[in-house]
Amino acid sequence: PLKIEYKNENNAEFSFERRIGAEVTDSPDLDVVLVAVDPLAVVGKASKISMDIFNAGGATAKYVVAEPRSEAAEKITPEKVFVGTLEPDDFDSFTFQMKLKPDIEPGTHPIKVSVSYRDKGFLQQAPEKDIQLNVYTPQEAGAMARQELPLLPIAGAVLLLALVFRKRLLKLVGWGNKTA
Repeated sequence: PLKIEYKNENNAEFSFERRIGAEVTDSPDLDVVLVAVDPLAVVGKASKISMDIFNAGGATAKYVVAEPRSEAAEKITPEKVFVGTLEPDDFDSFTFQMKLKPDIEPGTHPIKVSVSYRDKGFLQQAPEKDIQLNVYTPQEAGAMARQELPLLPIAGAVLLLALVFRKRLLKLVGWGNKTA
């Protein structure tokens, strides 16, 4: 409460008490990050792109729709992805397929993601975010895949050996001894 006391020109004292309020407002602050590209983005090929959209603001964003587009893309499906409602400090994921043009240069290409939503006042907002996508030649992508490949056969071989020699391993660690 606010209390005001004063005197007029005749020295008469007056006072009154009032409650005052201030409306505190905040707005959504949406951002988008690239999570995964599977398989690697290759010139002329299609990839599944996964992104996270999050609300770092203090207000709810309703009817959130993500619309990715890129000059490097021949086709993006779906063209729009309905995300829904994002509360403050909340996130959601969305995926889309993107087929790259066969005549683009390898390197970094932007994906522009328009994120439309309705704010607290039900006003339409549509910020745009740029996400950088690394695009490779088929040769570069093949070389990168070969570098990652040795881990899979090694892990498979260790698992196979563990299964073949499991009885010996169990006796070695003392789990194979039966005591009554």
